[in-house]
Amino acid sequence: MNNINSRISEARKIVHRNDHHTLLSKLLLKAEKSPDSLERMLAVTRLVFTCISQMVKPGKRSQDIPTVVLGEHYLSHREMGEELHRGDHTRSYLQELCAYDPVEAPIRPRVYYDEGHTEVATCTVRVVPRACAKLRREGILLGGTGQSYIEIAMEGQGKIRYPRHDEEYEFEFPSIILNDPLAGKCALDLDGVVEIDCQATGLRTELKFKPWRGEYVKGEVKSLLGSGMQTIAHIEGHWDADVSVHSVTGDASGVVFSTSEDPPKLQIPPMINLADPGPQTMRRFWVSILESILYCEQQNMTGSSAKKLNEVVTNISSLLRKSLMYEVPENPQGCAIRHLTVSCSHTCVLSK
Repeated sequence: MNNINSRISEARKIVHRNDHHTLLSKLLLKAEKSPDSLERMLAVTRLVFTCISQMVKPGKRSQDIPTVVLGEHYLSHREMGEELHRGDHTRSYLQELCAYDPVEAPIRPRVYYDEGHTEVATCTVRVVPRACAKLRREGILLGGTGQSYIEIAMEGQGKIRYPRHDEEYEFEFPSIILNDPLAGKCALDLDGVVEIDCQATGLRTELKFKPWRGEYVKGEVKSLLGSGMQTIAHIEGHWDADVSVHSVTGDASGVVFSTSEDPPKLQIPPMINLADPGPQTMRRFWVSILESILYCEQQNMTGSSAKKLNEVVTNISSLLRKSLMYEVPENPQGCAIRHLTVSCSHTCVLSK
């Protein structure tokens, strides 16, 4: 019996080590070990790409299916294990927070490891998804009503801090684009400009996600110190596959992000069925997305364009019924809008 319990415990540890939170903690520590500021910026860029890709990756288990519960409120923290870092034993901790009213009833992150531990690296992400039904301008300019889509803006910010280097990195997230949301399956893409800033080093990475162009992303790493702003590296690729970086001088290049090692079932899907999204790697994040879609706003338009957008906003609630654990009001847009704030904090400390 003890042998069986030991095997179960070990199996749980293996799964525990390989989840997406553990991957982010490992990348967080790997970036801290980078020898110079440019390599650290590129390592942080890889971490941000990884975080963005995990937002739209499918999950492994039935427990990962996002289900919206009325009044959902969540707080958890756990230790994710120990590993060797710069010759020292380092422990990683995770805290997840979800709340509907973080202003009036805030959930304050708490330090749950012993005092006296030295922080090596921290990464904190706070996101509030807000959905808006829009029309593609290409169709409007050609005389049609345009193709409807839902843009989910990721309001919030991420921060990464490395005390040993006295560096802090700030970054945002691109919007998620759901093309033709009332279809059986809608195309999934990203849109917007993401900036990763580090004032201490004067380095900035700018990433431009361009929708409807095959998951295309293009960007630059710039130096803001010295004689004005200078581009020192170019970034280009597809955020659902491989993204490369090339120095301006042409003497160095490499892959800054890749999904090539992901198993087929966990590859980023080109389409998603909002009526039945299935398991998602970041389940609680998708809970907040689905609810933001339920209370979707619409772009200010007139005539047939406004009518088309109103059709999306009116019919989207019935599409989401399978993911809701409460009765949907007949007119969700007329109700008080609820936005679920999702926060996640990784802290890596030296073990005593």
